[in-house]
Amino acid sequence: MAELCEAFWLVDKICTVQQTEPYSKEYFQVWRLIMKENHHATLICDDGNGKIISQEEINYTDFPLSEGITLYMTNDVIMLPTEY
Repeated sequence: MAELCEAFWLVDKICTVQQTEPYSKEYFQVWRLIMKENHHATLICDDGNGKIISQEEINYTDFPLSEGITLYMTNDVIMLPTEY
């Protein structure tokens, strides 16, 4: 996904916060990139049960999938939902 969508920035964003709270306390995380108009997006992280850990507005992204993407983070591994 990172190579295909040229989204290393997204993987980097997820990885760099893992050692800080509240992320370090969450064994399982769901990361959703929700695309909006004019290349804007919202990046939401939750605990898999709907409890939002963080939400960030992204003013510009060239992420190529208009439907956005959902990623899982568990045991220091980022994966697509189909890989879980």
